[in-house]
Amino acid sequence: KRSVPKLSARDRAEKARLDVTARQQHCMLWARKNMNDTHQVYGPHGTPVSCGDRAFGERSVYSHELDSDPMGFAFGGIVPLPSRSETPEVHRCSFSVGLAGTYLLHVRLRKEALPLPGSPFQLTVEAGPPVARSSFIVTDIREVVGTVGVEVGAEIGLLLCDKMGNACKRGDPDVNCSCVNAPSVTVSMEDRNDGSYRIIYSGTLP
Repeated sequence: KRSVPKLSARDRAEKARLDVTARQQHCMLWARKNMNDTHQVYGPHGTPVSCGDRAFGERSVYSHELDSDPMGFAFGGIVPLPSRSETPEVHRCSFSVGLAGTYLLHVRLRKEALPLPGSPFQLTVEAGPPVARSSFIVTDIREVVGTVGVEVGAEIGLLLCDKMGNACKRGDPDVNCSCVNAPSVTVSMEDRNDGSYRIIYSGTLP
């Protein structure tokens, strides 16, 4: 049998340590994310438009975070930084993950990449609040066609997603539906309690 050489502590540290390019990429992603979160955009009528809901772009600005990294991992560094005169006992580390799911978070210290006791830690990332720009109709239709005079004349499905495109697990009280310039059409919604809605149209003869 072919033996597999064991890695020394130094080799394991080198394997776990991110190279300079990867670290810079995660830090740049953090700076870009903060800029997108704080930058205010205004629509054609002077109405504030959130970055996640920009109607004038084909894609949300946040989708580029997943293009740079499949998990959308961004690192904001640690504060306060250690100095020669003083070594703080407590540090605060800032990071974010764009793709919802369950991960193992590895925390390592110094150039030797020594694991913190308990590392890796289990990290669960859930979807954020829904935004209109990322949510979509799940029914494959081009127009709503139904029957007049019945309780459910037609229906479509709506799936709520957060600004990164993660499917939400619960509904939102601000979701509402209506039918414009159709007084004989009644629209109602059914919350499925899983982040999706059933939108029901019923109409009467004018």
